[in-house]
Amino acid sequence: MLLLLAAALAALIAALSLRLRAVLPSGTPPPRRTTPARLGVFLGSGGHTGEMRSLLSVLDGKRYAPRVYVYGAGDEMSLRAVVEVEGALGGTTSGACTLLALPRVTPWVDVLLNGPGTAVVLVAVARRILGLSYTCIIYVESFARVKTLSLSGKLLRPFVDTFVVQWPDASGPGATKANAADADSRSRPSSGVTYRGFLV
Repeated sequence: MLLLLAAALAALIAALSLRLRAVLPSGTPPPRRTTPARLGVFLGSGGHTGEMRSLLSVLDGKRYAPRVYVYGAGDEMSLRAVVEVEGALGGTTSGACTLLALPRVTPWVDVLLNGPGTAVVLVAVARRILGLSYTCIIYVESFARVKTLSLSGKLLRPFVDTFVVQWPDASGPGATKANAADADSRSRPSSGVTYRGFLV
């Protein structure tokens, strides 16, 4: 009986190990895109939506289109932010954006996150459950995290393609300082973290 239990446990560990190996990022950057990329933007509430609005204000709307905004049902603040951002990008008249209330999830080519706790669920679904390896997940740590990573950041760091901090001490030792020449690079630094300075 004990031998059978040990064999079952070993089989379970082996199966989980194979699954993790299949869905973890390989470290090889995807090829550069020559066509517009579909962008999923996950909006939290409060300060996270304000930071995301700042990030999106400098977005090249032609390069990242169409845009799908995922928000919590009833989150009026996020909806107002989308109207403001899309008005500046010209997306409200061209049909370049779509609103999607949770819990529905759509596979995107790129996903931009900035720290709400619910982002952990999105990454878990996209990468771990659905195994969407073609989705490039970009995580920008909250501007408020000056010395340490948020809990969301600590949980998501191993599972995202690009992890960006806005303060040099936020990621600890080993973060790579990005410069203008590699601003569009998708390569992952050895520490897995890129310091880009203030984005919001």
